[in-house]
Amino acid sequence: YAWYVMLSWMPTFFRGSFDLSLEGSPLILASPFVASWLGGVLGGRASDLLVARGFRTRHVRKAMHLTGALGNGLFLQLAARSNSAASAALCISLGAFLGRLQNSGYWVNMVDVCPESAATVMGMSNTMGTIPGIVGQPITQAILTRGGGEKSATAWSIVFGIGAAVGATGALIFCAFGDDVSLDRPAGVDADHSDVVAESVGLRHSSGGRPGCRVYSPSNVA
Repeated sequence: YAWYVMLSWMPTFFRGSFDLSLEGSPLILASPFVASWLGGVLGGRASDLLVARGFRTRHVRKAMHLTGALGNGLFLQLAARSNSAASAALCISLGAFLGRLQNSGYWVNMVDVCPESAATVMGMSNTMGTIPGIVGQPITQAILTRGGGEKSATAWSIVFGIGAAVGATGALIFCAFGDDVSLDRPAGVDADHSDVVAESVGLRHSSGGRPGCRVYSPSNVA
């Protein structure tokens, strides 16, 4: 929700709050997108490093997701109350950076729990995740219309606050129910065993007869 609202309304926010035009200040408006890309890359690297050093996968996923959701909401609120375009851009950039840490949480967790059907699950998730982005547009417009227009810091605070609330709620649900145990783990694999059970490419899956590769690390789900 927050990501789609930021994508759609950031130019309006800067125009209304600071009389900033897209044509006149491309670097300021581009900085959150660069920060978002960087957050996705570094967040993935950091989470991989933590898992490699022995932290349980689900704990890393939950920490990254919760940090991203709360950090994004905090910095967007600071942006709404900023006194200058530069400080607002910095806050939005930091929020976008932290927001992308969530990709190292819920997004990659789909591969943890269902490695063989992750593509299908991701497709369904992304489809449903687009719905908040659709409904967020008229909600944002209604808030701005009734809250004083695009120049109102209070209205923007409410707009970003709704995104923060949605993100925090999703993060808390993920922290409560998220796991790292593969639902595709074959029968007979002991979760306490330390060896890695692997099926090489070319072997047939018992479910569909398609060639593929499955690697299970039981030590990671102990």
